[in-house]
Amino acid sequence: MKKLILPLFALSLPMAAQSEMISCATVNTLNKYEVVDLAKVAGKIHICPGSRFNKYELTDIMKSGGAITLFSDQITFSKYEIVDLAKAGSLVLWVNSAKFNKYEMVDIIKAGARVIILKDTIYNKYELIDLIKAGAKFGD
Repeated sequence: MKKLILPLFALSLPMAAQSEMISCATVNTLNKYEVVDLAKVAGKIHICPGSRFNKYELTDIMKSGGAITLFSDQITFSKYEIVDLAKAGSLVLWVNSAKFNKYEMVDIIKAGARVIILKDTIYNKYELIDLIKAGAKFGD
């Protein structure tokens, strides 16, 4: 029998995300410049920064090879800021709150973000159908 070993950061993630095994590193102490340096050395990194960095810092990280995963309940970014981030590089948005309406989500998807909806209570059935048609995933 194989044991499943979760990294410590995974314990702070929502249960649905834990079950999907997100492979990103939590950033609590490193500043933007340190993360950019890591990305340059590694060639590519994947971080879950929460609300640690602003849009411009995240854009710099993405341009240096960093992939970003954000959770809708942990961010204060507007739809426009998320769209800008999606256009800047590799962005995954886990939707676990009703922060963005269906139309805002479609704009985010069209900008290039990978969107994963984690709850059926955020949008109604018809909105979910429209979002899935636009490219969102319901679960992963």
